[in-house]
Amino acid sequence: MHTSRTEPDAIVFIPGIFRSWEGSVVEGLGDRLKVALERNAPSPLHFDASPTTNTFPGPFGVTEVVKLSVSLAGDNQVKALVDLYSLDAAGRLTESYKVASTVKKALHLGFHILTLVPRIAFYFFGRKQDLRGKIQLVLGSGVIIVMQLSFLILIATLVAGFATLTPASNEWRAAVVNWALPFAAALLGVLALIPQKIRSALDSFTVFILSFIGYVSAGIQRDAAVGNLASFLECLEENCQYRRVHIVSFGMGTVIALDSLYPRGQPILRFKVVDTLVTIACPADIILGYWPQYFTDRRRLEGVPRHWMNVFVPSDLLASNFIDGDSYIEGPEERKQRKRLVRLPTWSGIRVRGQSEVIHPDTNVRHALTSLKGGVSRVFAAVRAHQAYWDRTSITSASVFDTIVQELFPAGDWDS
Repeated sequence: MHTSRTEPDAIVFIPGIFRSWEGSVVEGLGDRLKVALERNAPSPLHFDASPTTNTFPGPFGVTEVVKLSVSLAGDNQVKALVDLYSLDAAGRLTESYKVASTVKKALHLGFHILTLVPRIAFYFFGRKQDLRGKIQLVLGSGVIIVMQLSFLILIATLVAGFATLTPASNEWRAAVVNWALPFAAALLGVLALIPQKIRSALDSFTVFILSFIGYVSAGIQRDAAVGNLASFLECLEENCQYRRVHIVSFGMGTVIALDSLYPRGQPILRFKVVDTLVTIACPADIILGYWPQYFTDRRRLEGVPRHWMNVFVPSDLLASNFIDGDSYIEGPEERKQRKRLVRLPTWSGIRVRGQSEVIHPDTNVRHALTSLKGGVSRVFAAVRAHQAYWDRTSITSASVFDTIVQELFPAGDWDS
């Protein structure tokens, strides 16, 4: 035994906007971590995952938690290993748009279309694109098209309602009604041909895009998400005893985690309890492509987090390895060893105010050995790759959790 374990660790999982799997997120995470622990621990160890709840004061109340414990095979002495929580900070970004009126959605959507089109044009004309960049550009253009279709649906709905409900009391109103009503009726007739499932998916996608762009470009709900995480860590610190606290984040949840630990304003002191940050499929490349100054002029608490681990799939267009110039490698030196280069790739990441060095992951792990070379099939594979980190239906499939448990609980630490 390398150390003495007196309290368990805590893992706070921050999922992305979309659900990671069916059912309880925290139970799904617990099942997958238990399997990963069993596969990567010394053979005599046995692990148990027990779903339960903790009651916290304030807004969190009764909170789901999975308690993982470890024991030697045949030994009745069970030791607490880690408590797992899930904090749906990213999912809350969509709440205001889900309940928003048609007028508000249309105004936000129109504004984001106007601001995003110049960024895509600059992305196309302003830099030389590799295959990954070209695919991102195609998908970005597709997003604009989908947003425009959603915008037309909203406008047609508004025009139809205006034309039917507004009395034609004078000539100009009558002229507007006479023009708008046939137009809206024709447009709604065409849109009515779209199957309901597609329209529902279109609405969900629109809400996601509005949430993502609103958060990144205007900071909508950012303070709420950061404050929610800080308050949850405060609850853990004041009501539980943990040896270490780890934040494991996925997708949009990674952006919230980075904004929390590396804010533009004064850091919240409660984040000092964070020992390890794990970012899975962080969309930093997409953000920096259209908002290049997003991670600049940041601040931090010294030594927090102690360790930053990033996991990416090279063909995942939403994932970043935080390296400029090569989406496949785990570190700039890796490419230097494989080929002679005119310019060595460099790290990208967080730029802290007053520091010249870029803060980047201490450990960068390529989860899959896929690449973006060759064929239309690679384009479709790139679209699907964002779900390649774990199997949605099977808890026994090899997954990113096999890598995470080795990082959080190195050999000799599980049963200490």
